[in-house]
Amino acid sequence: MTRDRRRVKNNPIKNPRRLSRDPRLADIGLREGETILINGIISPGIYWKSLFVLLLALLVGLLAWQLGALLLIVSLIMFGVAFLTQKFLLLVLTDHRVIVRYGIINLETTQIRFSSLESVEVQRTLVGQLLGYASVVLTGTGTRVLVVPFIANANQFRNALDEILFRQDEVK
Repeated sequence: MTRDRRRVKNNPIKNPRRLSRDPRLADIGLREGETILINGIISPGIYWKSLFVLLLALLVGLLAWQLGALLLIVSLIMFGVAFLTQKFLLLVLTDHRVIVRYGIINLETTQIRFSSLESVEVQRTLVGQLLGYASVVLTGTGTRVLVVPFIANANQFRNALDEILFRQDEVK
């Protein structure tokens, strides 16, 4: 059995992909032979704040229409920011590294090799528990900490990354 087949066989994820049909993954720059193991799924719960402000705008609009209109505009802006965040936020685990893309106006992509990763955590807020999302916190060597919010499959992502990191520790 070749080394590549063994790597795929021992993969914590059942269906790794070489390329995805997701257009967000087109520009992350996979290397030759690099395999995407898992994508972080951005939860629809990202819109909860804008929906809350929209509901507040409707209720306040019954008493003071000017304030309701202002809150409606704020709600639409919040919805737009949430939509763009959902479109551009990216968390990908490959068989060589973790790739994080974030930002709206200033789009940044960070790649962390497994040798530079110290820990991965999952943080859940009360709202996140109710809506089914969490934040994935990646701690790299030095002072680098990346927090990726609104991930629907955060536990699955952490477990897959932990499996890879533990396997690397066994090899050393």
